[in-house]
Amino acid sequence: MENKNLVKCKACDADIAKSAKKCPHCGEDQRNFFMRYKVLSIIIILIVLAGIGSALNNENDKITTTNFTRQDTANTKTSTSTLSGKDF
Repeated sequence: MENKNLVKCKACDADIAKSAKKCPHCGEDQRNFFMRYKVLSIIIILIVLAGIGSALNNENDKITTTNFTRQDTANTKTSTSTLSGKDF
């Protein structure tokens, strides 16, 4: 019967404890990338979140700028037609 607390080593296929960080036989690290490099993982996550936030913020700025441009264009057309109607 197979023991539930044992897993196979990623490198040498030896049976090792589930909680082992390194294989006692070959010394291979058994943790995934994010667990091996915690600080680097946090930095990568922060950069991704900052990029997403920046992209969303730029999208909102473009929408606002477009609305102001449309209003300014409408106001310019109104002012031009008002001025052209006057006699000098």
